[in-house]
Amino acid sequence: SCHRDGDNEPALHLETVENPGNLASISSDSDMVRFLFYKQDTGLNLSTLVSVPYNDWYISTAKENNKPLGMCLENARRH
Repeated sequence: SCHRDGDNEPALHLETVENPGNLASISSDSDMVRFLFYKQDTGLNLSTLVSVPYNDWYISTAKENNKPLGMCLENARRH
């Protein structure tokens, strides 16, 4: 999921969903919208995932190996 704590930047979180049925239909005003990402495929092997509630924030990987996933703006120095 992607959510923001206070004034901090949006962050990627690993969460357990107690009732997966809650993800079957998510309204735009629900707090479950944090689980939604838009996926865009470009070319043969490039996909981007952008947060629905924070539409300028992307799931990203570091340029270095063995670093955790995170959230970043499109112009960040990450992939």
